[in-house]
Amino acid sequence: MSNKLRKKKTDELQKVLKFDRNIYDDKAGWIYGKLMSVTIWGLIVSAFALGLLRGGIIDMTVWPAAARILFYIVLFLFGIPSIFIFPTAFFLTQGKVRLYKESFIEIYRDKLIYQKVPRITLNTVSYEPMIVTGIQNVEEGRSAYTIRGEVLNGNTGKKTDVLQIPNAFAGMEEIGRLTGARK
Repeated sequence: MSNKLRKKKTDELQKVLKFDRNIYDDKAGWIYGKLMSVTIWGLIVSAFALGLLRGGIIDMTVWPAAARILFYIVLFLFGIPSIFIFPTAFFLTQGKVRLYKESFIEIYRDKLIYQKVPRITLNTVSYEPMIVTGIQNVEEGRSAYTIRGEVLNGNTGKKTDVLQIPNAFAGMEEIGRLTGARK
């Protein structure tokens, strides 16, 4: 009977980590934020300049050749890439946020379960539990935590030794407490 109680105590859920948008914006999604904050200006400048040209407010025929060349260089190197980069970064970050909102991390005394959501189709959420036991090392990076240990994919049964969890959940410092070898 004492073994049963002892087993129940070690399998007891310690903490559940949920998605936090502020942490995502500062950590895992910072690159998307930087890309969008730079490229939005390319969109604004391009739209403004092309609007002035098409509206007939500015006549480029009277501009010196150097000014026209500079205008085209700015338009082609900054404006046109912004048309593609800004929406791509925006939709990537929104897609990741949608998946991370449904994902969560369960921390037990001696293991961790990352309930990863790889896709959402027609509002049907499919979970892929990543079970980590025997945690040897936890490395905190800017955008993700790298956990080394025995990793088992709960759906496929595939085993690996490394799991990366995006740094987008509140209280992720708790993961480092599962091992004494935190770096």
